[in-house]
Amino acid sequence: MTRALQLAAASLLLLAAGAARADSYLESKYQLTTLLSLTWEVGVPTATLRDFIDATSFRGGQFEARFGVARRLSVGLATSWSWFAQNFPQKTVDFPNATVTAALYDRVQFISLRGTIHWYLVDGPVQPYLGVGAGGVWTSWYQAVADLTRSSNGFTFTADPEAGLLFTVSSGFAFHLLARYPFTLASYGNVQNAQWVGVDVGLAVY
Repeated sequence: MTRALQLAAASLLLLAAGAARADSYLESKYQLTTLLSLTWEVGVPTATLRDFIDATSFRGGQFEARFGVARRLSVGLATSWSWFAQNFPQKTVDFPNATVTAALYDRVQFISLRGTIHWYLVDGPVQPYLGVGAGGVWTSWYQAVADLTRSSNGFTFTADPEAGLLFTVSSGFAFHLLARYPFTLASYGNVQNAQWVGVDVGLAVY
């Protein structure tokens, strides 16, 4: 075994040993601690958002604070940013006074602030959970084709069911994996109630 493999194996053993000793989040009702999480998000457009932009986005993220209110139960606040962009070599677009076929540039971003609630299913180093968030989202979109452009922005409602996993590797420190399905009331162009799947990976401390 090479030295690099030996170091990797030793690191994994240390992580496993630390995880086995460390308490998971809200394992004890006497330690209703705060959890802070920072994640990077990959977004996959769905429904009518996919008709506007069908490219997967690798530009997004989320910061979240969760506050323990009971054993295995937390409430919190989350803010997220999601950016979708796609260039089309040629596409036909209907404007109020014209139909244009040309190179097309589509952009849209979502910035949300949501209240959240989460239930942690088990204790231990690998801790799955379910949750939901609801709040407001600011949406800004832009479309350009030939010498014509259109854009708008506005604030509306958003909600998202969530499922995730905390993998505690040492006391108060965990890897964080999260999947969510944002459903918004944001509508523009041919998009009605923009939706996508977000997959987040990051770190959590508590």
